[in-house]
Amino acid sequence: IQLQAASSYTHETPLEYRFKLKKLFFSNGEQIQLSDVKGSFDRIWKHGSTNVNLKDYVQSTSVVNDEFVINLKRPLKSLFYYLS
Repeated sequence: IQLQAASSYTHETPLEYRFKLKKLFFSNGEQIQLSDVKGSFDRIWKHGSTNVNLKDYVQSTSVVNDEFVINLKRPLKSLFYYLS
């Protein structure tokens, strides 16, 4: 799996994914924070997606230390497809 915005990820269980973000910047030069990633992802999964209804899969998201965490209700094998 090729990661674009994440420098690495781990998932010790099929229901939890942890991502470390690369140092990225908005077009105005401001650094992208994990809270920005969480906010964008939350808007997508709470309001639905044209590809998959992520509300059926995502339990919660959080920022823990220096990682963005996605907790699933049930396994989603195609999670990386929908994150790209």
